[in-house]
Amino acid sequence: MASLTPGASRQILTRRKPVSPLPHPHSGNLGDLLVVFSVNAVLTINEVHATTDRILNTPLPLAYAIAISQITWVYILLLPFQLYKTLGLITIPGTLCKPTIYFHDKLLATPNK
Repeated sequence: MASLTPGASRQILTRRKPVSPLPHPHSGNLGDLLVVFSVNAVLTINEVHATTDRILNTPLPLAYAIAISQITWVYILLLPFQLYKTLGLITIPGTLCKPTIYFHDKLLATPNK
């Protein structure tokens, strides 16, 4: 490995512009840098996809499913009281739409046996 000569180290220390780890745009190495960044981005996206797929396919324990269902029911039952002050009488059709949308989504999400 070659070391810097005293003259070269003096030139680096007395430069007015900071030394950048990125190549100069006119040096011809920018394409290599973009390829490296692109490959790193694709690898990161692949890792995120694999992780989210693993989470999606992990079965939810029955106790958690029951707790989520109960919390959702409490939310749906308390929703009119939270919205009445803001919406007034429009709260009634609004709170009828929310459970309908929720239960239709839940019905569509459950697999047929």
